[in-house]
Amino acid sequence: MLKYSVLKKAVFLLGFFAFTSAWGEVILRGRVYDAETGAVLPAANIQILGKMRGTITNNEGEFQLKAELPLQLRVSYIGYLSEIIPLDEPFPGEMKIFLEPTVLTLQEVVVSGENPANQIMRKVIEKKQKLYERLKTFDAKAYTRMRFENDSGIVAIMESTSDLYWHRQKGVREVIQFRESTSNLSHIPGAVGASHIPNFYDNTIEIAGARPPGPTNPEALSFYHFTLENQTLIDEKYVFEISVRPKNFLQPGFAGMLSVLDEDYVILKVDLKPNNAVWPKFFLLQNADQHFQQQFNQFSEGLWLPVDFRSSMSVKLGMTGLDFPVIRFHQLVSLDQYRINVELPDSLYKEKIPRRIDSLATRMDDMVDSLRTIPLTSREMESYIAIDSTRTFEKAFQPRGFLAPLVRFETEPSNDSLNQTPQVRYEFKPELRFNRVDKFHLGIGGGLNASWLTVNGSLGYKNGSKRWSKQAGMELRVARQVEFVLNYSDDSVPILYSPAYPSLFTGLSSLVGFHDYHHYFWQRGWRFLIQTHSDEHDLGLKMGLYRHRQQSLQKVSDYTLLNREISRLQNPSIEDGVSTVLNIEFNAGDRSHYFGVTGQRGVTLRLQKALKNFLGGDFDFTKLGFTLDWRFNTFLKRRFMPMTLDLKVEGGIHWGALPAQMMSGLNGSLQSYTPFGVLRTWNNRPFYGPEYIGLFWEHDFKTVPFELLGIEWLVQRGTTIIIHAAHAKRWLNNHSDQTIRLWDAGREDVHHEYGFSINNLLPFSRIDFAREYKSGKFYFGFSMAKFL
Repeated sequence: MLKYSVLKKAVFLLGFFAFTSAWGEVILRGRVYDAETGAVLPAANIQILGKMRGTITNNEGEFQLKAELPLQLRVSYIGYLSEIIPLDEPFPGEMKIFLEPTVLTLQEVVVSGENPANQIMRKVIEKKQKLYERLKTFDAKAYTRMRFENDSGIVAIMESTSDLYWHRQKGVREVIQFRESTSNLSHIPGAVGASHIPNFYDNTIEIAGARPPGPTNPEALSFYHFTLENQTLIDEKYVFEISVRPKNFLQPGFAGMLSVLDEDYVILKVDLKPNNAVWPKFFLLQNADQHFQQQFNQFSEGLWLPVDFRSSMSVKLGMTGLDFPVIRFHQLVSLDQYRINVELPDSLYKEKIPRRIDSLATRMDDMVDSLRTIPLTSREMESYIAIDSTRTFEKAFQPRGFLAPLVRFETEPSNDSLNQTPQVRYEFKPELRFNRVDKFHLGIGGGLNASWLTVNGSLGYKNGSKRWSKQAGMELRVARQVEFVLNYSDDSVPILYSPAYPSLFTGLSSLVGFHDYHHYFWQRGWRFLIQTHSDEHDLGLKMGLYRHRQQSLQKVSDYTLLNREISRLQNPSIEDGVSTVLNIEFNAGDRSHYFGVTGQRGVTLRLQKALKNFLGGDFDFTKLGFTLDWRFNTFLKRRFMPMTLDLKVEGGIHWGALPAQMMSGLNGSLQSYTPFGVLRTWNNRPFYGPEYIGLFWEHDFKTVPFELLGIEWLVQRGTTIIIHAAHAKRWLNNHSDQTIRLWDAGREDVHHEYGFSINNLLPFSRIDFAREYKSGKFYFGFSMAKFL
């Protein structure tokens, strides 16, 4: 045992001397202080002279840096004399570095008719444009740390080291090399990184979807007020302290301080906050406070590049009945080992993803000391020890209030869970519907869902028509983006399907005493289709063959829940027969139905070809339909939520004899429920038509009108003003004229309406006012609030 111990010590000493030889790398540790007060200096700049290596101190003035000896260490801080420390051999223990405050003799500022701050910033912008013309590419090493906190303290920490790549035309890419986190995040496969941090020397700074101009934008003097507030020194050079604030409070921008080095006219440091136009109030967001700091060092070819990025953010979410704890984020990034204008691997830009984790990446573990360029603070070190896997985000940010049980957090699956055998999930749910041809429909539906197969079915009874309904189906996923669907149904269905008005909505409206929204027919048969989609390109294609026997239904009930006397319309007859139809549907872009709560960009094309005599088909027609949704940003485009114009165009045309049950059209309003994309003043009935077109548009002025009027409480609620209009026309022919006239007695074939809405005055709600152009009748309605 003694011999082994001596041998182990000898090996350790040999390794130590080899590691700390003149040609080896060592880890330098130290702390930076104010020489007069003894206070620590956070974010002090540590740089190895002649190398593109460096770091900054943490909030406790500590730094660590892996470097090769010999070297010269330069420690600088604005307002202090820099220290240059030569190191030929490893320093024993922690270095203590004291910086002397500079004594400033103020220069006399000569006012020449122009704001002196504008003169300085004009020179900064001119210098930046000349220098950055030479910057084509770079790569660098990045260390990133993200800290999450609530009112009680640190909730979680996540760290990474990465290779960062920048190309003027192609953008930023990042490859994560190592990652580490507190135990409650160890199961999450992702990692924080530096690919999305801003460079405040850029012309435009992207923050949370907003695009405010940077302080060195060529047009910055038009965007910002600059004021020379103070002068200080770094070594023997003057540093101008310049305040900045936006000229237009409606435009997104920054307010804070810039530190500009005299003679060189470069920015040494920014200390900025985004204004309210970057973070306007909306939906659950009650308050957001964000703060950015960044420093720059000179590298090769006279270029000044970021050496760090520090961000802190506090977010308060909540509404009536739902209150979240304050969520705080702190991000810290250090950048070093720059290589300027180097060739970047083409493989980096084959994918659109800006950040990826190297396939050989591991957690930091024992390598953490050499990879963590900014030391943990004492609080962070304690958190790594104290936080275990049971202290989840769900517990840390659990909301309070009567709506809190409706909120459920979901985290990404771990790598282990992805490799496990997929579990089969079972679900069952009751079915309850009401309409005038079935009266009450009572049933139960359910199914099972596995990774490659979904099977479902339902059984129900209609007490008015005394009929049973049945449905069964399966979806087989043969590839990640390809599915086969087979379905059998035997049930009543509406003539015009409306995603805006599910059967629960229309049934409740009818049940309380209003006329039924739809016309119905009975349909029994099967459909088989193949569907494929590409999430990467937002494309989808469905091809299917449908065969159904279709029969007319009669009205069986005038029942109302409140015993209101009402004589409902008779349900119209259809052309009974067998419909064998080839269906093809192509969509591009966003085609999810969000009930008008957010804008969309997408198009859908639908082709239906009836195959007469094929599988007993009785009909011969061709239908072509389309839907186009598009959103345009109109004014204040740099804001997180600029003013928007939403357009929706729907249309359809047909050839051949179109049976009544295959009629299409546009949606009217369901009583007073009037979401975007319906004819709000075409009350309680679809706008049926064999050939038709509709144009819907609305312009959201966001909170800007209330900001201009100074009505702060409406701005804080995120209340917005929307103007809207809709236009529709249908073309009838001899075959369809009699049917449509019977369904829409007294109604016109051309329809125009216009109005305005007050959005988000009440939680989740939008109040709609509309006027029909021809009759002048005024209508009132409501819908779900538009959030984005």
